[in-house]
Amino acid sequence: MKKFITTMLFYFIAVLPSLAAVLPNNHAKVNEEKLQAFEKGVRDFSKMSFFQYEQMIGHKANKLEKYAYSRMQKKSQKMLDQNGNLLEKYKNKYQKYFIEDAGTFIGGFALGFFLGAIGLLIAFLVNQNSDTDDLMKGAWWGFGTIVIIVLSVILISAISVQAAGI
Repeated sequence: MKKFITTMLFYFIAVLPSLAAVLPNNHAKVNEEKLQAFEKGVRDFSKMSFFQYEQMIGHKANKLEKYAYSRMQKKSQKMLDQNGNLLEKYKNKYQKYFIEDAGTFIGGFALGFFLGAIGLLIAFLVNQNSDTDDLMKGAWWGFGTIVIIVLSVILISAISVQAAGI
């Protein structure tokens, strides 16, 4: 049973991220569609009247909602250039939430924690062509955590052995 659990753990932690790096990236088209929808939403909201906003929320707006509407509308107007296109800095901020190439900090942490140096190597190989470093940061943190735990256990064992006089 332990062998089965260890094999499954290795499969989910080590093999799946590696396969994700090898598989073709079909997210670019989906991300572009999401970006266009976001840009259209910002453009529509920046031109929306307060009456349309009240219709959208389905009730008469209270003072707090009126204030929130005015702030959101001003912010959405600042996000657009003169032609009504989303500014580049907001496109970049929005797109970074949809980068799905590299993996996550938690996945990297699990690689480094459970597989140690091998996990670091896997994270490095998976993260080679990525713009984000979350996977590598997580792998280093996981590796560092397990090293600290192992060193602590060795130190405590050595102290207890010395205290027992063995």
